[in-house]
Amino acid sequence: MKKLTWLCGLILLYLTMASSAMAAAVTSFDIIGFGFAMNQPNEAEGGTDQSVNENVIITTLEMGAYQGGSNPFLADGSTVDFSQVILGCDFFQFGPLGVITTPDDSIYTSRVYEAPSAELTGNTLTVNLPSWSAVWNGNIFNQANATGITATVRDDGSATLIWTTHPVGPYAMDIGHWSLEIINIQTVPEPASLFLIGSGLAGLVGLRRKK
Repeated sequence: MKKLTWLCGLILLYLTMASSAMAAAVTSFDIIGFGFAMNQPNEAEGGTDQSVNENVIITTLEMGAYQGGSNPFLADGSTVDFSQVILGCDFFQFGPLGVITTPDDSIYTSRVYEAPSAELTGNTLTVNLPSWSAVWNGNIFNQANATGITATVRDDGSATLIWTTHPVGPYAMDIGHWSLEIINIQTVPEPASLFLIGSGLAGLVGLRRKK
């Protein structure tokens, strides 16, 4: 009986360690602050940007979905409609700037950008934002190469995402510096993790029956 108890305990410990080390698909996270700067480090990198850090939930970013209005501009065609973007701020002297995730942009209308995705492995968060797009001055600029963004999730469940991009189109030589402060990372186990847990539980049931 004692041997069986020890064996069951070891199996459960193994399952706990193995499942925590496997990737879990992220379904959403809440953004409580963001920063953006062009051609210079942003605030999260030790520089200066037009940051919005209210420590309240600004928006919930959904994975596998596009967010933001199809026409994120006011009637004049150039001013950002903040009610139609997922993030927004006044970008210094350059005027209003917003962010949406969209499958296309104003520059390359034939391209299709994938919706956001992310996964959590242990305390390492990896985020892909191929459809992350800046809304500014009457145009929608996809922020190219916003993929493979990694961050360490803190003990309180928060994380800081920091990455740089080269916007498509006429500003491709410029560098956008982005950062997001996020909390409430929601995940679901991926099939491999579920299979591992299921196999372990089935093994425990088998041992119990043999007893």
